[in-house]
Amino acid sequence: MQVYRGARRYFYWFGLTAHILLIALLWALFSNQITSHWRWKQLAGFFSGPVDSTPVTVINAVPGGKTNPAFHTLAKGRWIKIHQQGAEDTVKFDRQRHGGSAFDSKRGRLILFGSDTHGTDWSNVIRTFDMGALRWSVFGEIGRPEHYTVSSDGVPIASTGHIQPWAMHTFDAIEYDPIHDRLIVASHPEHLKPGRFGNWLADIWPQIQQHPTWVYDFVSNQWEYDLGKTTSFFPYATAYDSRRGHLLGIRPDGIFQYLQQGGWSKVVKKGPYAYHTNAVYDQKNDAVVIFGNNKNSNDVWIYRPETEQLKRQSTAGIRPPGTQASPLAYHAGVGQVVALVDDPDQDARVAQTWMYDTASDRWERVPEGDFPFRLGMNYNLQYDNLNNLLVLAANAPKEAISVWVLRL
Repeated sequence: MQVYRGARRYFYWFGLTAHILLIALLWALFSNQITSHWRWKQLAGFFSGPVDSTPVTVINAVPGGKTNPAFHTLAKGRWIKIHQQGAEDTVKFDRQRHGGSAFDSKRGRLILFGSDTHGTDWSNVIRTFDMGALRWSVFGEIGRPEHYTVSSDGVPIASTGHIQPWAMHTFDAIEYDPIHDRLIVASHPEHLKPGRFGNWLADIWPQIQQHPTWVYDFVSNQWEYDLGKTTSFFPYATAYDSRRGHLLGIRPDGIFQYLQQGGWSKVVKKGPYAYHTNAVYDQKNDAVVIFGNNKNSNDVWIYRPETEQLKRQSTAGIRPPGTQASPLAYHAGVGQVVALVDDPDQDARVAQTWMYDTASDRWERVPEGDFPFRLGMNYNLQYDNLNNLLVLAANAPKEAISVWVLRL
């Protein structure tokens, strides 16, 4: 009888304890710690509708490469959506968060190149958005892993009739060179390395002898690679020095310049010790402005090509929130650098727009310039010199890519 009573007492307390633990677990699942997680927000978004419900502002198209007078009628200081990919578009694709951008200043086109890789995407084609015709185009054909090989000189290539680079993260390591009318890609497919995220290319990876700088010629519409001295800027930043006509690359182990012949050469021994940086060339002040990094810093670094000096700015007064892998562009019309930074308040669900003046080392927030959703990793902000405005490709998670403009 005593054993029976003891057993009942044991199972009573065991059951009570188990129920208390179950209630505590359920409380944890539905607490703010869980509901603030991005997966929970994605699930909630499935039931609540699209994050971005901004309507498209209709702009009449003009011939490609021409100034579009309709842009000059748009309100200043506010982000305006001018296109969203839909059923009527002949070119459809998912924006690649790890991909970079440039701007074709001759033809007025936003250029996107780069892939999220990791076995989920193999995009190794150039996509452009024509600011006159207001439509997307694609250059090349996406190569699948079965198209991947290594050339006789040890370079990883994809062959779909013409040689192309392998899919890769490009971050801020692509730039348009207007003098030679070409796109320069200074990254490499690090995350396709066997064992990193998969083993799709384990048989051919050992054959690779070098990862070159890739160049796309917009006259011939052909890729070629530079076998000169190679430096990769995965996952760092580059900027095109328009005064001297060459590309600059920023890494923790130095600042490098890329010339027409001979590849990369180091000009400064050390750079900012960080990755997920973004950099732009400030034409007015002859300076490379570097902002954001993997430590979510809000420091600005300035590199002066004339003196080959690198300095972290002291920047008194207000600053943007700390950030990394965020949109950054130089607006030649106003002579300032523009950054988009996600609001640190998760409930705000916007990205703030900030302007930086290099000469005075001062930030200013654009009063009505909040972007309507958080951007996360995005290297797709550029200055459109033909229309004197900023252009951004963006999308909320799982939603169609859209194109936005900002007049200042």
